[in-house]
Amino acid sequence: MLIGCCIDLFRYDTLAACGFDSITLAAKDVVEWDEETFRSAQKKLKDGPLKTISLNSFCTPGLRLNGSGFDLAAVEAYTRRVCQRGSRLGFRMIGIGAPASRSLRPGDALPQCREQFKHSLSVMCRVARDYGMEILLESVCSLECNFITTTREALQLLRELKEPNLHLVYDIYHEYMENQPLSVIAEAAEEIRVVHIAQNVDNRRAYLHADQAEIYRAYWDALKNAGYTGEWSLECFEGDPKQQIPASMEIIRHLGTRSRDRGVTQ
Repeated sequence: MLIGCCIDLFRYDTLAACGFDSITLAAKDVVEWDEETFRSAQKKLKDGPLKTISLNSFCTPGLRLNGSGFDLAAVEAYTRRVCQRGSRLGFRMIGIGAPASRSLRPGDALPQCREQFKHSLSVMCRVARDYGMEILLESVCSLECNFITTTREALQLLRELKEPNLHLVYDIYHEYMENQPLSVIAEAAEEIRVVHIAQNVDNRRAYLHADQAEIYRAYWDALKNAGYTGEWSLECFEGDPKQQIPASMEIIRHLGTRSRDRGVTQ
């Protein structure tokens, strides 16, 4: 089991000191770095102890993946920039949440938007294959997005597309907010490549609190029992990272310890 965090690069040393295994960077930031910043980041990631597994935060709302303003050529060109830089930094997976870029707008037709989004994913997968990378589709809860809001919906899209390098991010926060059953994990287990975790505080992604540990443990056990052994990555936007990253790490570590004590296969 690898434990990571979605965070800015300047928090790298904090993650390393806390014992994290990996760091997840925002693709939309990586593509905007000037060459000097990129080379500095490349050296830090190469020389440091943290693994580079996946990118998140694929794009800004200006890139439309379907609906009004959709431009497949722009999707292809942007994906290539992400893959070029991401692969040079050692990342091999790209998470596609992008709720503002895929949510339907007034006047958008669902059938057309669904087909356009499938075209976007197919193009992303084709480009990613040129760089030995995978595309990971992430469902996003209905508070933030109105299109593909559950892992079951995302899994259905994977089955339709049959792209060999298209898999899933399983986001505990989004699934919890949608009241999705834990049984979905067993259904999707073969496709899950990365797990994101955060706590709901007033409908915002917060760092983990010990008083919610039983909720996290239920997901931990379900994923372990389904055979998942990959990365668990904190993806939190509320709270003080300096104080709460170490505390969240200890909570995740404790989940693994308690699961072993209860006989859950590790």
